[in-house]
Amino acid sequence: MLCLLFPGLTSKNVKELGYSEEVVMRLMSRLKLNPINHACIEYHGWRNRKGYGRMKAKGRSMYTHRLAYELFSGEKLGNDDVVMHRCDNPRCCNPMHLVKGTILENNADRLAKGHYHINGRTYRRSTVEEILKIKLALKLGTMSKTEICNVFNLHWQTLKDIENGKTWKRVQLPEKMQFEYDPFLDF
Repeated sequence: MLCLLFPGLTSKNVKELGYSEEVVMRLMSRLKLNPINHACIEYHGWRNRKGYGRMKAKGRSMYTHRLAYELFSGEKLGNDDVVMHRCDNPRCCNPMHLVKGTILENNADRLAKGHYHINGRTYRRSTVEEILKIKLALKLGTMSKTEICNVFNLHWQTLKDIENGKTWKRVQLPEKMQFEYDPFLDF
């Protein structure tokens, strides 16, 4: 069972990292494939305000993406180590989307991707591709508005403005879609 998500992971590796199999099974039971992009494996347990999953392991609360990175890589992370998301999805625990870095590298990555902080809150500029995905999800009704906000890390008012054409008016879905909806389609 452990090898399905984390190839090469064995009970021996788990114990060497200091985790119990119960912790690994609890993490894996809360992971689900993202319904929009089908590449992110998202944590569906308790999350903090910024959307990062947290769970108890080794008697303390820890970020689930850090736990996933340690389990996949077999490498113990230090306090100064940062685990960055290539996908920019704080819920994602897909080991292929996680990369170890430093605080300096994380800040450079954040700025390069157009993410910024105002009064302690993190914001970012949505891309045209993301707006098309959001509008498609709204049109198809495959996700609730709360799920869309969580997946795309949007405030509910931002989603409402997109839906009502107050923002992103210039980005429109085609009148007639030339494809069948495929839930496994990676936009």
